[in-house]
Amino acid sequence: MNNSMSRTLSRSRKALSNALLVYHILLEGATIQFFRSKISHYALKVLRGESVIIESKKYQLDDFIEISQKFCSVLKPLIDGYKKNNQKHIIIDKESINLFPKDNNSNNSMSFVTKLSKTDCRNRESAFSNFMAYMLISKGYKLHLNTNNMKETSKVMHFFVWNAITSPQNEYFEISEKSSLINLINLVEKRLTMRSNTIVNKSILDEIEEMYSSKMLSVFIPVTDANRYKVTQQTYFTENPFCK
Repeated sequence: MNNSMSRTLSRSRKALSNALLVYHILLEGATIQFFRSKISHYALKVLRGESVIIESKKYQLDDFIEISQKFCSVLKPLIDGYKKNNQKHIIIDKESINLFPKDNNSNNSMSFVTKLSKTDCRNRESAFSNFMAYMLISKGYKLHLNTNNMKETSKVMHFFVWNAITSPQNEYFEISEKSSLINLINLVEKRLTMRSNTIVNKSILDEIEEMYSSKMLSVFIPVTDANRYKVTQQTYFTENPFCK
């Protein structure tokens, strides 16, 4: 596999992992504001929120960075321990995050933000994704991680790529079930082509479900739900017009 294809696959995995978190944090009643950013032409877009409101509390970039750095400081030694024992599949739950530091002083919370716009963008993406991961875990979700997909780097904040999520109701969702995640990414991107920013909440998930349902309709499949169609004009055919 060449480097270009490898980067594309890596980027798309990040996008799906991130969309998995966006999807479930919206299910929890969050509201996220997105701003228009550079369009990705070679891979799926990694959604990056500028602000999140959860239970009437607003979180912004500084909060994302602070929580993300603490999240990384807890998870890295934990994951390193699993890797030493050759454990490939790791589940991170609320008990893991109980190790989260109680103090509010992060070490140079802005230290990862550099003058390089590409690095800055990647740090913001990591901070947003890790913030959502922490919030979901704190609400009782379990996140599944494959250590084979982990790449160590000291240049940017670590972006954890999750393979699956288990809800507090024990519902399991893998990123391989990606149609709804891709629809979420595409719908947010579509909104941002029409305006410079957009605010999304749980209702966007209903739109995605409706889009998916409408694509399932076919002239070859009988529609049994009377609410999905109606006859708008009376016809007078005495025989099937399609059989002539």
